[in-house]
Amino acid sequence: MLVGNYGVGKSTLIKEPVLDRQTILLKTHENIWVLGKTIIGADSLSSMKKEDVINELVKHTDKNIIITGNYYSQQTDVIKLSEGFNVVIIYLKTSFAENVKRIAMRGKTINVSTYNSKLKLHYNMMVKTKHLAKIHVIDNDRAFTEVKQDITKILQDEQN
Repeated sequence: MLVGNYGVGKSTLIKEPVLDRQTILLKTHENIWVLGKTIIGADSLSSMKKEDVINELVKHTDKNIIITGNYYSQQTDVIKLSEGFNVVIIYLKTSFAENVKRIAMRGKTINVSTYNSKLKLHYNMMVKTKHLAKIHVIDNDRAFTEVKQDITKILQDEQN
């Protein structure tokens, strides 16, 4: 699970050429799949019921699946998915100032209340599921290339 506040770059970090498609999974590398109808990730599944998405996911425990977006990265999702997957949470720790800057680049403004709410939600989710998932916290205030390198290394390590 690639987790972070709105606008921190989750979709940008998973953007890769799609090599194959299987239902709601997009293959980007050898046995690495992104959950979504498009490469932006799970945000592209908003037309589907969450239960249907989770039920489809559990059919593919042989795959390494990257899940982005806040809707599919809840404590209940970690609990359910840990039954068939080795869950890995990659948290993109992004300062408020950096998050403001990235959202401004999209021509939008940050909602402080939503920012704080998601921050608390992610922290609590990681604390309450640390016995079910391996957790990596990445400094996301750095350059995209540095963060992408860290994520690529984690994906490689988790496949071995």
